[in-house]
Amino acid sequence: MFALVGAGEEPSTRGARKVDAFRIFLMMHLAVRGWVTIEPHARGSAYAFACAMTACFAASFVPKLARHATIAAALLMAGKLALTLPGASNHLFVECVLIALAALLDGRDATEREIFARACKWLALIVLFYSGLQKLLYGTYFRGQFLAFTTAQVDTFTTFFAHLLPDGELARLRSHSPLDPAAGPYRVDAPLFLLVSNASYVLEMLCPVLLLVRRTRAIGVLATLALVLGIELAAREVFFGMLFVQTVLLFRTDDLNRKLLPVAGALYAYFLAMRLGVLPAWSFTN
Repeated sequence: MFALVGAGEEPSTRGARKVDAFRIFLMMHLAVRGWVTIEPHARGSAYAFACAMTACFAASFVPKLARHATIAAALLMAGKLALTLPGASNHLFVECVLIALAALLDGRDATEREIFARACKWLALIVLFYSGLQKLLYGTYFRGQFLAFTTAQVDTFTTFFAHLLPDGELARLRSHSPLDPAAGPYRVDAPLFLLVSNASYVLEMLCPVLLLVRRTRAIGVLATLALVLGIELAAREVFFGMLFVQTVLLFRTDDLNRKLLPVAGALYAYFLAMRLGVLPAWSFTN
């Protein structure tokens, strides 16, 4: 199974740089997200968690402490998951699995480092494919019902999808109370809107296939990145989007994710500045 995701395609030196960059990004991601997700009236434990994750991130740059810092971060995330259940988000589960893999597999060992990279790739494939599969099984995307409901209730989706609906259709959808179980129907007939609705699960299930086949992997990476960008323009799940993009870039034979690490660092610094009120804030989902 691991061979299917391109084991050993890249030179060992470049591959090591790529995986090391992903580990750094993951620790930075968890540390910054720990601060940004603190609620206005949060308890002291939320600040303690953010401080601890920041300390782990800083310690990961010290060779003698790096592995211990990763293990500590994994334990912190496991504790956060346990305290959040049963309301834990699927994004939190993905973060916990990634940091658990980083803790279990020693980045200093070439074999374990490669296993870590391949396991992360498989996690991306599973998340992507299952996201499309559940849309297919729920059956609420065929006539655009779920997308129509979200477009009516979520402002970011309204901005992105309202122009795909006929005049007056958005007003009709918004007239339905989201708390009324008898509200509706949310089905729409706009061809372009229905095309986007059905293309979402088709592409989410197709992209993993493109990533698995070696000849189509480069196209699969581009298609997946384009899909994630399209989703994030509406959902604005900035942190998960950046994490997923970094994971998908592991499929490339070069170390583009390492070259983009300063860009990611600058963006995360911007998010921290927003959190501190230094820079103007804009709406996004964690």
